[in-house]
Amino acid sequence: MRIILLGGGLGHIQFIRDKAKNMSADVEIILVSPKPHIFYQPAFEDVLTGRRSIQDAIIDLRKISTLAGVTFIQSEIESIDTDRKIIKLVQRASLQYDFLSIEGVEVPQPLSPKPFHQT
Repeated sequence: MRIILLGGGLGHIQFIRDKAKNMSADVEIILVSPKPHIFYQPAFEDVLTGRRSIQDAIIDLRKISTLAGVTFIQSEIESIDTDRKIIKLVQRASLQYDFLSIEGVEVPQPLSPKPFHQT
């Protein structure tokens, strides 16, 4: 089974930190983000007031992914085919998925959300 997380939003980061390490070996998790890091927004005030450095407020997505056994791919998204469950990346191979989560990243076209069906 393959789970793809599009975007390095805080929900995806929390999922990677808390859940990814405990997934069974037959579950592959891939984080796709156009940037290798994000700025941790809740730390913004601390950075402005000097309680934290800007470096302390930057989250390295590649490092977090690697530590949790998650594959990190730095790429823009070209298109998402929700019927065939395929994500086409810019200048990279397409990715097939079983489950997809989108957070904190722009998608190239409007998507028609499909209802979640538990099997």
